[in-house]
Amino acid sequence: VQRMGGEIRGYSQEGKSSCFIVCIPCEEVPLTTNPSIENLQIDRPLVSTRPPVMVVDDEAFNITVLSHYFTRMNIENIIQATNGLQAVELYKKMVMEGCPLQLVAMDLEMPVMKGKEACTRIRIFENKNKLRQCPIIIISGNCTEGEMKECLDPDGEIRALYFLKKPVKFDEIKDIMRDLYVNKS
Repeated sequence: VQRMGGEIRGYSQEGKSSCFIVCIPCEEVPLTTNPSIENLQIDRPLVSTRPPVMVVDDEAFNITVLSHYFTRMNIENIIQATNGLQAVELYKKMVMEGCPLQLVAMDLEMPVMKGKEACTRIRIFENKNKLRQCPIIIISGNCTEGEMKECLDPDGEIRALYFLKKPVKFDEIKDIMRDLYVNKS
């Protein structure tokens, strides 16, 4: 890596996980073909496994299900949080370590800090540090029209891109990932 002018960084949490970042300078190669959504294989990665995605929910079962969905799409670097405060702290930590999140799937009703407050704090942190907005998917059983409108308002405090009703199906997550990372080419 050093011979290529790059560097390696490593971060670890005892009993949790490790994150290794390899940075190698390179030139951007223009995409000459536009991949067809219909031809995507389920075992073909839809996005890079780095940077990671974060799943936030106070129910272990919901975290397991969503993590399994991402794993089925070959996204293996999945950060998990069980409340909004933990999610905000992990979000900031990942940015400071040079491994910003690619996506956040956020439940709304959680102890310690609710999802809306967590999303608002993430957006404030992004604005303060002039960061690109991380795509947020709100996942909730509370799907009133007013709730959805507030969360999806592009000028609001939360600015989520998607709002899914529990229980979430694999195809819903897969369609979102295609929309975010395949259709943008």
